[in-house]
Amino acid sequence: MAQECWEFYFAQLGGRSASIFFDDCLSARLEDIDLPNALRLRVTMKQPGEDGLSSSHEFDALNQLENTIVERLARLGTVHLGRVTTGGQRYINFLTSMTDGEAAPILALIQAETGYEIRARVEPDPQRTAYWDELYPSDDDRSLLNDLKCFENLAGAGDQDTIGRQIDHLVCFKSSASRLQFQEIIERAGFKTDRLYEDIAHNPDVFCMAFSRVDKPRMGDFTKMNIALRRKVSELDGKHEGWTCSAVTD
Repeated sequence: MAQECWEFYFAQLGGRSASIFFDDCLSARLEDIDLPNALRLRVTMKQPGEDGLSSSHEFDALNQLENTIVERLARLGTVHLGRVTTGGQRYINFLTSMTDGEAAPILALIQAETGYEIRARVEPDPQRTAYWDELYPSDDDRSLLNDLKCFENLAGAGDQDTIGRQIDHLVCFKSSASRLQFQEIIERAGFKTDRLYEDIAHNPDVFCMAFSRVDKPRMGDFTKMNIALRRKVSELDGKHEGWTCSAVTD
């Protein structure tokens, strides 16, 4: 069975809040999947929250519905790509070799069993837009996704995210000039350069920099700052390797 790596993030789509759930592992093997069509389902929620996302009243029922759909379609060789929830609707995407006519009776039966309205559309998708354009995170979304994982780890250790502490960042560039330019930018923003280093013997074209600042690791100013940092690193043809800090429990 192929490895699955399900990830979750929030985004804004057309000015509305959206939650997106996708299989990140598919990005490495999507082009090797010999299924020519995209099957897109639209499920109308019965009790969405005020923000148009799933509510606690309907969360379990929606998950059970999706599990049922995925299980029955998998018997016919479909691949589940992920889902988008927004505006009181849940959009579930698959790759398939089925046609509209072949998918319709299966979905009609599930609709009758669950009482959920399910609309389906099947069309050729050689560019895999059902995955890359509709589910896969942008660079900014990926930044937030990585931050959320770190927040989750800190919370598991009992962290008090209202307390500032030193947060260490690591970035690497392809030239010392790019690294110097970035260093000047972040020092003006109150960061401290902790270390500049290269591994001449093994990676002569990699110029790294460790830097830090006291911040509160939580949604808001911190995540916006990280998006801005990663954008600047990307502009300078570098890579933000991540950040780390200790949990503060009292």
